[in-house]
Amino acid sequence: MPETTTSSRRRPTFAPLNRLFEVVALVNRLYFNGKGVEQDETRGIRHLQHAAIQGNPVSRLILGAHERDDGNHRLAVQHWMISAEMGDSVSLNYHGFVQGW
Repeated sequence: MPETTTSSRRRPTFAPLNRLFEVVALVNRLYFNGKGVEQDETRGIRHLQHAAIQGNPVSRLILGAHERDDGNHRLAVQHWMISAEMGDSVSLNYHGFVQGW
């Protein structure tokens, strides 16, 4: 077998993964709003948590907002910090705002 170098290997594309995250976010909104399915906030949160574990920064942002609304400010900031580290600009703004408190 010929030896392959790093430069000749194909890099994976993340388009299908991004599409999956969009679908998870849509499912979350459906459960939160009860459109087309029975309203179930717990199930919506589970979908967000799954996407966040898989590396979706937007899911982390939404989980942070949910925790903030529930009064769990420390956990909210943790979600925003993780999302900001992933490069989500909105989370960076939240994180900067929280640091300024």
